[in-house]
Amino acid sequence: MLAAAAAVMGLKGKKEKRGKTKSGKKGGGDAKAAGNGGADGGGAAAAEAAAATAALEPAAAAALLTRQLVMWLLTGAMMVARFRMNRDDEVVVDWSTNPANSMEDDTNRILTKLYYNVLHAVLLFWPARLSADYACLSIPVIESTDDPRNLHTAIFLAILALTVLITIIPSSGDGFAKSAKRQLLVCFALVVVPFLPSCGMILTVGYVLAERLLYIPSHGVCLLAAVLLDGIFAAVTGSGAGGGEVGNETGAGSTSSTSSGAAAAVVAATLPKKSKRGKTSSAGTGSAGGGGSGGSSKGDWTSTRGILFAATIVFVCSVVSNKTRARSLDWNSQGRLYKTAVDMLPGNCRMHHNYATTLETGKEREFHLREAVRLWPQYSAAYANLGVELARSGRLSEATDVWIEGLTKGTMVIGQTTSIMMSNLANALKNLNRMEEALPWAEKAAKARPNNEQSAQTLAIVKQALSKRKK
Repeated sequence: MLAAAAAVMGLKGKKEKRGKTKSGKKGGGDAKAAGNGGADGGGAAAAEAAAATAALEPAAAAALLTRQLVMWLLTGAMMVARFRMNRDDEVVVDWSTNPANSMEDDTNRILTKLYYNVLHAVLLFWPARLSADYACLSIPVIESTDDPRNLHTAIFLAILALTVLITIIPSSGDGFAKSAKRQLLVCFALVVVPFLPSCGMILTVGYVLAERLLYIPSHGVCLLAAVLLDGIFAAVTGSGAGGGEVGNETGAGSTSSTSSGAAAAVVAATLPKKSKRGKTSSAGTGSAGGGGSGGSSKGDWTSTRGILFAATIVFVCSVVSNKTRARSLDWNSQGRLYKTAVDMLPGNCRMHHNYATTLETGKEREFHLREAVRLWPQYSAAYANLGVELARSGRLSEATDVWIEGLTKGTMVIGQTTSIMMSNLANALKNLNRMEEALPWAEKAAKARPNNEQSAQTLAIVKQALSKRKK
């Protein structure tokens, strides 16, 4: 700070001496000597400022390293604690939640999961197609290395690798280039790091795509958009980032070679600089100056280009806001939400089933239940509800066939769907007077649901009817 103050005083003395020389109030020799003396003083102060900056850099680097070390240690401790909380839990998933988990070929499974991450990136940067669920065959799996979608994955990985290289390779440019790299690194970290645990490549996850995973990464995208817009605005309005070009009157600021030096920034900030347009601008990153490490653009928003640029941003935000409003309306009811998902992803068996449950009895309900069964032949819940729909429409014999098929094929079941189907099937066969067929299903239903009165009652009725027949 003392060196910076000395530099400022020396530079002011230099400018005063030059002013007195031009006014002619003193002799030519004395004025020249005073001017040289001021210049020597300014140069010495600038050297001291540069030395102070160099002394500050190791301390700043050590502080940064300490903060990073503490952050990683805390992050590691939190991850260990989180894993300990779930160490006895088992992720229960079936084919419908994430088909890639059930793929036997390792290569195709990895390619499919990588492609899922590509689609996450597309949702993050261009959320044009949204759905409440992406399970089942909403996104067809990759079954060969010749699949053209692998090219999308390769491009995505190349962009990631290029971004990493740009951010980690040391920059030999000015302070603005270094500042841009730091900003890009922060944006990249906000997008990638929070998503890594849920990318599906490290841990087994029970989803194909999940928009909820993009909440924190979206912060990085917003920050990146702000940085890009700032740079575009500076280019459109013809203004440099952080101030105009530094002229000859920059004094000590122009002699410093360290663009990120704190002391040099203080020195440069005290002096006005002339831009090419002849206007005075604050100190910043210039090709000749070493003042700040870069800052926001200082363009004129009231100019014609500035107004057009602002109008463009408002227009884009209005279009996006309309998309947000329209999507918000889809969440007003379950029926509308599931219908939009079915229209968007017709290969999603769960959305067909869920949408059918919101409909009244009829052909449309039956169609979507049959479609759910067709897309996933092991979908026990769809078999159960399809049988109920057929029974309600008076086709009880057809309903029993559906339930038997569901109990035979529906091996991947979560919950009590199987026992409910057994109970419904036993009741239906009883009502059709097919007691011999109803007995084994009634016994299985009673065993699966020992506390259910209906199952016990059905079993008792079937046994009583069979005993009467034997007599």
